[in-house]
Amino acid sequence: MLVANTKYCSLRQDASNRFFYLHLGHKSIPLRFCELLAVREKILSLEMASLFYEESCPHDFKILTLCNQQHLVLLTIEEILDLRELLLQAFVRMGLSCARESVYI
Repeated sequence: MLVANTKYCSLRQDASNRFFYLHLGHKSIPLRFCELLAVREKILSLEMASLFYEESCPHDFKILTLCNQQHLVLLTIEEILDLRELLLQAFVRMGLSCARESVYI
């Protein structure tokens, strides 16, 4: 079942095995709910303004490790903002968060 979808990524839930699947275009990552919460926390804790300064992010991408360093993903700033929007949408649609202001590119 599709939980949320954005330009670069989507999140699906498989009710048969209780996993979520985060599709990032080039990679699909299976996540338990607690791992999905950890990914959400990691993305929401990133200081978005600092990504736009050349000193802190000179190549316009960020390397993230997910699921206790089992997965390594390389995301552009635009993909990070898109993933942030996806996670905000997903938790609102699942009824686990209230609607908040979104970041649009």
